[in-house]
Amino acid sequence: MNAAPSDGRARSQEPVDAILAFSPYTPQLLFGRCYPAPLFLAQHLTAAGYKAAVVDFNREALGLLLRDSVVREHTKRCRQRVEECAHDARRSGGKLPAYVEAVHDLSLLRFVRRNLAALRTPRNLAALRFGDLSYSYLLHPIARNVLLWHQFKSTAPTPKTLDQYLASAEARAFEMLFRECILTRIVRRRPRLVGFSVPFGHMLGPSLVLARIIKQSDSDIHVCLGGAFIGLLNEEFLAHVFGTNAVDSVVRFEGEEPLSALLEALTRRESYGAIPNLVTPGQGGALPQVLSTRRPGRAPVHSARLSGSLLGDQRHQADIPIMHSLGCYWGKCSFCDYPNLAEGARYRFRPASDVVDDMEYYAARGRRRFYLISSAIAPVHGREIAEKILQRKLDVSWWTFLRVDRNFDLETLRAMKRSGFLCTQIGMETANDRLLKFINKGYDVATLRRFLDDVRSVGLPVGFLSVIVDIPSTTYQEALEVWEFCREYADVAENIMYTSFQLTQTSPMGVHPERWGIMTEGELLEQDDSGQRAGALRFSHPATMTASEFEDILARYAALSRERHPENLCQDDALQAIQQARGPADIANLRFSFLKRQAYMTAWAHFDASGRFMERPTNHYLFQLREPFRDTRHWGLITDGERLLLNRCAGRVRTFSQLRRSVRKMGVGNDVDEVALKFLKACATYHLLEQDASTP
Repeated sequence: MNAAPSDGRARSQEPVDAILAFSPYTPQLLFGRCYPAPLFLAQHLTAAGYKAAVVDFNREALGLLLRDSVVREHTKRCRQRVEECAHDARRSGGKLPAYVEAVHDLSLLRFVRRNLAALRTPRNLAALRFGDLSYSYLLHPIARNVLLWHQFKSTAPTPKTLDQYLASAEARAFEMLFRECILTRIVRRRPRLVGFSVPFGHMLGPSLVLARIIKQSDSDIHVCLGGAFIGLLNEEFLAHVFGTNAVDSVVRFEGEEPLSALLEALTRRESYGAIPNLVTPGQGGALPQVLSTRRPGRAPVHSARLSGSLLGDQRHQADIPIMHSLGCYWGKCSFCDYPNLAEGARYRFRPASDVVDDMEYYAARGRRRFYLISSAIAPVHGREIAEKILQRKLDVSWWTFLRVDRNFDLETLRAMKRSGFLCTQIGMETANDRLLKFINKGYDVATLRRFLDDVRSVGLPVGFLSVIVDIPSTTYQEALEVWEFCREYADVAENIMYTSFQLTQTSPMGVHPERWGIMTEGELLEQDDSGQRAGALRFSHPATMTASEFEDILARYAALSRERHPENLCQDDALQAIQQARGPADIANLRFSFLKRQAYMTAWAHFDASGRFMERPTNHYLFQLREPFRDTRHWGLITDGERLLLNRCAGRVRTFSQLRRSVRKMGVGNDVDEVALKFLKACATYHLLEQDASTP
């Protein structure tokens, strides 16, 4: 197998035939992983005799965000935001969430400015960490604005919002930041073809900005878009994309063969309008047309192995991507449009021996964590891969998605666990027989129960058990039934991921909504409830539960999530009692335990921990709980004395009288009862109390 081309800086000026690019991703995952699609496509073009390169703009963004001028400018903006939020908080009577977030961002930016030299060292850049802090976290205040993720963080773009974005000041700032990088890494290498991978909706706008720079600099360079999000856009939306004059063509389905044919046509200066699965602009304002073909059922699944600097760029905390399959082996769910991403909506897979060969290749180079690219792995393939890992005695861990399937028997699940398998997510969706049939999941509740019982008995690690709360026609009683089921099996997964139903244009339900009794308004969602799904439609169903019933179900799932992860939350009744206490007597019978895991950062604050305004900013400590995926939920301001008191109490069970004795010993304040009660209320507000709260 050929290795994917290197991304080395020494070769960044060499002429190439094609460049495969990946636009900046979300700030949380910004620098942790090199997306596999450009790597696999570049490998395919290289094997066809072309000179191809990969440009990961996530990696490029890192250097840009660490520029002195960028950090200085955003520190200045954030300081202004703190002042504005302080004014708003004072006017609103001490409503602090936005203010605390602004102080948090300013504290991070000041920390980054003080440590810029250390953050730029090769050692820290390779690890993407500075001490205990990741670069994704440290640079989040800049990245979420500069890289424009916040524009579409919760909603996929529509033609209207895309136009607004491309004309915005933010887009112009993004263009100015990346212009020289585009000229150096792409334009001056004179490629015939530049392909952008756009798997997620929020990446479309930034990709078009980068493409616009290319076309303005050299109109002869052919720009092509592809990826999961692009593949699900309808002809009207694609016509709008072409109307930006930044894109020459779009690939649907798999990109290897269309890009090879396109590059050959560009090299020979021939027409490329009839290449299957390549979308080009319509003539005279007509909509673009898609020519799609069905290839042989055993067409290969293309893959590539990382090597050289690309393998080095797979940071120590990142898992290695290995291609397993395309399409979905079930492919019949009525609400799902994912099968449309594979050509002909068919399931094609690589042999288990090839997959494990890749694992062995990487293991020999010190990399032992892998994620298999697959919509959901079939039971027979999961077992084959597990058995080959065990036969070769590889010490690895690997993960992908599972579908509920009766063929995942105990023996298969045990073999997968022994081989190091971790299940990312089980797509349960619902636990009601009528609804399972309604969305055509292909199993019933009895099968689901047996499957989860086996997963539980084997002890297979599962990240998420997903459920769609409001499938069209769901009644309140059915939603309660599903919630009860989730509560019964909440221990099977680390998290219950509950989501709202999205009706997409290209799913079977979206194409023929009347067959499911769904009424659509023909309008794309533009609000935050569209998620990141392409072409999400407004719809209604006469039998669906009411809005108040839906809110009640959501509240039940939120409560279930708190029950599943009680380590950051006091019991609701105890928490309320602490916050409403007027004096020590009101909480004399409560016991509480303080969290151990906090990180502190100095912050100049206009408010104290109780929300009282201070005419002159004073030195406070901003704490952040070290909990994965929860950093932004647990920020707060405490004084230096409160920080010392929290350190003294961390991890210990206390009554109020014991807390009062600690305050007296430390000499924090004059009125011991007032200081202790104020401190305890602040801890309750900032979720610093554990579940141990109870009556002695």
